[in-house]
Amino acid sequence: MKVLVFGASGFAGLPVAQAFVRAGHIVYGQTRSAEKAKLLAAEEIIPVVAEVENTAAYVSLIATVDAVVDVMGG
Repeated sequence: MKVLVFGASGFAGLPVAQAFVRAGHIVYGQTRSAEKAKLLAAEEIIPVVAEVENTAAYVSLIATVDAVVDVMGG
């Protein structure tokens, strides 16, 4: 299964994304910084660097995944 996790580098989002990876899924993780993208990549999470408001950065990806998980605080 392919999963997109919004807030994948955050306190709650990172463990969620890691759990999907451990379960054998392909995981895309949205983060806002290139620095945190390196952390995601080290965890075998495919980073998507974008502000949530910048839908052009990830809208085409949504059509290709099986699930979208929103773990953004706010």
